[in-house]
Amino acid sequence: MSSIISLSLLLFVAVSLLEPSRATLPSNYWVSSVKGKRKKWYVYPNEYGCATGKYTDDGMPGYPYCPGDTIEVHSDFSLVAAESRDNKGWTNHVSCMKCPAFTSLYGSSSASFINGQVFRMLCDESVVGDLKELFSEILYGDNDFSMNPDGTFSTGTDGLYQRWMVGPDEEKMTWTTHSNAVCNGICDLRYTLVTPAAEFGSSMPDSTWWTITNYYEVGEATCNINLVSV
Repeated sequence: MSSIISLSLLLFVAVSLLEPSRATLPSNYWVSSVKGKRKKWYVYPNEYGCATGKYTDDGMPGYPYCPGDTIEVHSDFSLVAAESRDNKGWTNHVSCMKCPAFTSLYGSSSASFINGQVFRMLCDESVVGDLKELFSEILYGDNDFSMNPDGTFSTGTDGLYQRWMVGPDEEKMTWTTHSNAVCNGICDLRYTLVTPAAEFGSSMPDSTWWTITNYYEVGEATCNINLVSV
């Protein structure tokens, strides 16, 4: 388990040093000290299978953070019907996602991609993209994977693993990261939005089914998910 913690820390440091311009969390996040209180749901669920809500600090000194098992939305806010952080007034707010939107609804029994297809993650050629591929292979075991109906992946370790959930169209997804040791359950600063590509559903090897953006503490990586075999 200590190796997982060390590797996660190494990824954090490496990306911070090499790609500072791609950091996505606002600086005020790091001094947020007030447990956010939900004011309203923006949408329940959003197109990616999570519920997006507006959380405030109710005018308390400090800035709000996303409470419990919710995830702070970093950027690309319109994709999940969210708003950017507002830390300028007396009452501040932050957009948080509850994933999945409905209790225990990880996975899908009817999605078209749970029938044994094997996929491969291929990331952009930036430093962040290379690191994403490297660390996914180290931490989860492989960049080739399949998806199970219960929302699990064929890869992953006992200490660090991902879950997936679908949006209403059963094509868009959110992937969440979990670790009881590193994140006390769900990793509330890491999530992946998975968007179907033009070749979604193709049976041709190497066809691109999805493009994904992985958001984490200090940056983001863009990757394609290509079909390996059916």
